[in-house]
Amino acid sequence: MIEQILEKLNQQEEIRESLIQLRAEIKDENQKERLLENDSFDPIILMDFLSDEDPKVRKNAALILGELEIEQSVNAIFHAYQNETTRFVKADYLQALSMLSYASLIGDIQARYDELAVQKPDDESKKHIFEEMQGLQKLIFDLNQREKNKFTELAEPVELFVITNRHHREITASQLPDGKKMLAGTGIRMTSSQIQEILQIRTVEELLFPIKGCNKTDQNPALVAKSIVDSGILDFLESCHQKPAPFYFRIGMMGGMPLEHRSSFTKRAAQEIELLSGQKLRNSTSNYDIEFRCIPNREGGFQVFLKLYTIHDGRFSYRKESVATSLKPQTAALVAYLAKAYLKKDGQILDPFCGVGTLLLERMKCVSAKEVYGVDLYGEAIEKARINSSEIGPNIHYINRDYYDFEHDYYFDEIITELPMRGRMTKDELDQTFQMFFDKSREMLKDNGIIVVCSNEVGLIKKYLRLNKDYHILEDFILDEKQDFHEYVIKYQAEKDEKTGR
Repeated sequence: MIEQILEKLNQQEEIRESLIQLRAEIKDENQKERLLENDSFDPIILMDFLSDEDPKVRKNAALILGELEIEQSVNAIFHAYQNETTRFVKADYLQALSMLSYASLIGDIQARYDELAVQKPDDESKKHIFEEMQGLQKLIFDLNQREKNKFTELAEPVELFVITNRHHREITASQLPDGKKMLAGTGIRMTSSQIQEILQIRTVEELLFPIKGCNKTDQNPALVAKSIVDSGILDFLESCHQKPAPFYFRIGMMGGMPLEHRSSFTKRAAQEIELLSGQKLRNSTSNYDIEFRCIPNREGGFQVFLKLYTIHDGRFSYRKESVATSLKPQTAALVAYLAKAYLKKDGQILDPFCGVGTLLLERMKCVSAKEVYGVDLYGEAIEKARINSSEIGPNIHYINRDYYDFEHDYYFDEIITELPMRGRMTKDELDQTFQMFFDKSREMLKDNGIIVVCSNEVGLIKKYLRLNKDYHILEDFILDEKQDFHEYVIKYQAEKDEKTGR
């Protein structure tokens, strides 16, 4: 196929169709290599197509040169970009450049961005200019990582929405600075200027700022954009940051809006925000300072919140590594806090399914521990747990072993863990896992020892509590009602038997 396409291109036959076919072929790395090694392939032919009368030929020629990493084509692609009169093609030249070494062009790229930033395009050209600016901005950021703005402090108290676990909002509320507070939805509404104090509370998930005048916006991107810009948001941002505008933003959408509508909405809203703010607010999907969070309201519109990524939050800086199944550190902190009354100070602690160690570490931050063991069958998780714990202390030991083969010289005061979820296990395999957990834990715990366990298998937990009379449930906390995810605090009271010798 590659040879036939090359022959047509060399003969300048069916150029558009051949280029489309060639782009499809070189998505396969083997085919790409085959093309580059073909003696009849000359990149000059593709560069010549950059001046073809058909804009789709120009577009595909540029993209192929980029995807093949033909470095000698950099200046030709940029020259074609500068001379391009068909707006929808311009962003494709920039995409092609992003795959090549374009550092020598950065001055011209920045100049073009600055030129577009002061334009006031009509409705017809607005979309294409926005896409071009996005392409230019990516080239600038990829070459010179922008130093992000930094939050300083609030000049006066403002309204805040503190997001936390909706089932235990009062726990977070009790730790917040003094002042009027109201439980609402997934968090607490309050007025405060003490941002750093709030972000020391480990059960806080997020901190959002309601934007004035944006509590009942229609689901119309232009109206949402206007409401944001008219709210005085720029004055607020400049009052609490080290550097003045521009501020780089993304738009976050919550709720069930279909994906294609969501994409269209965010693009149009972002365009309008940039234009209405005179480019003092600039859209960036990866290198951003702030987020405009659109949350559906009962009236069918949105309430828009501001999230600042410029505020330093070092609460969970230990967690350098994670895996897909890792418990969120805020959830782990809540688990420890809920069980705090039952945790033994300077006790000996075991997590038999420790993963990357998050729950153990949050347990230690809640109540001090003397000796801590984390066990996990998966070596990758254990290695990541060791990295996460490297700065915590010498009394944490991680062992790459199946819990059911684990042996130890002394009994533990406490087991704290998240039990395995079903995943690929059958119902019977999961049932056996729970049975083995309670049997094995009996061998590990001191008399009157405590188990703190998280699971969404409520039926199995209750089944094995019924079958094992030496285990007594002390607390049952809901963590996530939708997922039926619970935290149980269980007390073990040893009975003398042959198995344990107690």
